[in-house]
Amino acid sequence: MKQVLHSGAVLLGVLFILSGCTKTQDMNSERTVANIAGTYQLTGFTKTINDITYNAFDTMSACQKDNLVRFNTDMTAEFIDAGTPCSFATSRTGTWYLANGCIFIDGEELWIRNFNGKTLALTTVSANDPGVLNFTTWVKK
Repeated sequence: MKQVLHSGAVLLGVLFILSGCTKTQDMNSERTVANIAGTYQLTGFTKTINDITYNAFDTMSACQKDNLVRFNTDMTAEFIDAGTPCSFATSRTGTWYLANGCIFIDGEELWIRNFNGKTLALTTVSANDPGVLNFTTWVKK
């Protein structure tokens, strides 16, 4: 029974994400490459597992909280280990693009829940955490 509930939660989360990418815009700022491009810092991160949401941001180390992501207009992305250096290398580059209300970063689909020109809120079911719904809030610097 527990397995069926877990599988149902995973399926519901995936359907939620997939259907969300095709919804119409409901925010003030247009979701374009030019408007989204910029450097962002993570300000919030929650995970929902089996209908229980917890604040994952509070459990992150200081070196992770001050990292940045830069979305460039040439569709490259830079993940920058800023501020307090982490003991393991976290800086890297990748690619991103917009489609149907979603941002795709290195192939991972993130549904744009909110974008007001400065704050970017994203939801995803990560391939690394099947069944876990991740919600992140990023603020443009």
